Amino acid sequence: MDVGVLSRVLKFCGRWRVLKDQVHWLPESEGLVGRALTVDEQDRLFKTAQSNPEWEHVYCAAVVAAHTSLCSVEVRRLRRRDVDLFEQKVSVPYGKNKHRLRVLPLMPAAVKALGRMIERLDQLGFTSPDHYLWFACQWNRFDPTKPMSRWDTAWHALRTKADLPGLRFHDLRHTIITELAETAAPEMVIQSIAGHVTKKMLDRYSHVRLEAKRKALEAVEESREEKRQHQNRQSDSERVQ
Repeated sequence: MDVGVLSRVLKFCGRWRVLKDQVHWLPESEGLVGRALTVDEQDRLFKTAQSNPEWEHVYCAAVVAAHTSLCSVEVRRLRRRDVDLFEQKVSVPYGKNKHRLRVLPLMPAAVKALGRMIERLDQLGFTSPDHYLWFACQWNRFDPTKPMSRWDTAWHALRTKADLPGLRFHDLRHTIITELAETAAPEMVIQSIAGHVTKKMLDRYSHVRLEAKRKALEAVEESREEKRQHQNRQSDSERVQ
């Protein structure tokens, strides 16, 4: 990103051509790609989160992320007006760019999690449509007009208890996008759900796991074997005739 900005400045000044052959791009770190949780790991994470009432806000946030593809910032910036539990949909009003602004259907688990956060607002008397579901809290003072800045302490404690060291909240987004890719959903549908712009960006997240690839190749082998058997039956039938 730094080199990209500098190159644009130098191009504007007419000096990039002189220097471009001396620029060597560093390889992108594989550690930034993300981690896709197995179903067992997801169940363990959510079961552990439910065991501690102090983690309720993180539990609900994780459920929403795991069922919608929202990242941490998008979840934390959700307001009451963005959630429609009757129509079972959520509007994502904040993102890195305009392509991340989207409307998504809500699955039952996400509806329940968002409902719990809205109920929490009701209990505290925060009823304005502009109030944030995950609101700021400092020194036990709540401010629903500001979004929660982070939940690192609770998240780190949760992942340690669930025996998922190094798990990032963003990995929940990576997981659902990977699972969408494994279902053979059309790329345009996945891009619309995730808010991606380019095929390259989609490829960054949807690294289909080896087991899914194995099943796909096994399906091809089974299809070939069925065709062979069908041809053999036809040949045997023709010889009999």
